[in-house]
Amino acid sequence: MGNKRITFTLEQIEEAHDNMQGFCIACGALHEGLEPDAREDPCEECGENKVYGAEELAVMGLVAG
Repeated sequence: MGNKRITFTLEQIEEAHDNMQGFCIACGALHEGLEPDAREDPCEECGENKVYGAEELAVMGLVAG
């Protein structure tokens, strides 16, 4: 089973930053009420501790063109 790398557009990251949101890098779910530097928060959708704030996603290089 291959590991698919989830990436986000710059527009998604900017909107998430403005709205205190973040994403799960395991399943891609959007999460509300996150600090931009949130790391390894639990995902309500998949249960993984892989929810990150917008700034962290950018730092991690998960922004696709």
